[in-house]
Amino acid sequence: MHPPPRLFALGDAAFTVEFGPPQARDVPPDIQARVLGFAAGLAELQPWVEQWHSELDPTFGVSPAQFAREQLSEHLKSLGLTVDDLAAWRPPAPTRGRRAAK
Repeated sequence: MHPPPRLFALGDAAFTVEFGPPQARDVPPDIQARVLGFAAGLAELQPWVEQWHSELDPTFGVSPAQFAREQLSEHLKSLGLTVDDLAAWRPPAPTRGRRAAK
């Protein structure tokens, strides 16, 4: 049994993260770029999760580290990305000054 989806907001975009196999869907490029940054952060934390949470959780029958690794892999596959894409990702340069009035 998977927990219910959770809603996350990233800037002006909101998206849900569902635990389980991702559904095949078209993701707009701007959202994909934001999700790529989110996934890069998760991949950066994975070694820590592997180090401290690799033991089997008897309640769920899987270790939290294995669960996180599989979820990241499935989400990358659904977006057509690789771990190398995450390693190469860098955040966009910050903008300076005021935004133009609309």
